[in-house]
Amino acid sequence: MRKTIKEISELTGVSAYNLRFYEKKGLLHPKRIGKNRYREYGEEDVKRVYQIKFFRELGVPIRLIGQALDHPDYDAEEICEKAILEASRQIEKKKRIMELAEQAKVYGAQKFVDELETFYEKQRKGEKEK
Repeated sequence: MRKTIKEISELTGVSAYNLRFYEKKGLLHPKRIGKNRYREYGEEDVKRVYQIKFFRELGVPIRLIGQALDHPDYDAEEICEKAILEASRQIEKKKRIMELAEQAKVYGAQKFVDELETFYEKQRKGEKEK
């Protein structure tokens, strides 16, 4: 099975732009055919695109995806564990943002915004005391 960039894009849900980007970054290596040098993707390329897509959805940086996929003994579980930890940190950060927004709303958002310097100073002092 040989597919064009358009067909791979439609099949995987990854834009042609991103497929070209992944090729530029060394994550994909489609064959080039004909005088026009069109990209031609095979079964292994499709599998690799799905792996890249999965790791990108986990928030794994491109360079780490390349390192992982280029080593046949890479530890997908370790990558997933790191993604879980990072997602947990992001969730906690978003919770703090929600709490802050709720406080601002209750306090009076404009008044709160006007007094942010005082608020952050108190927060810093509280963190230092912990």
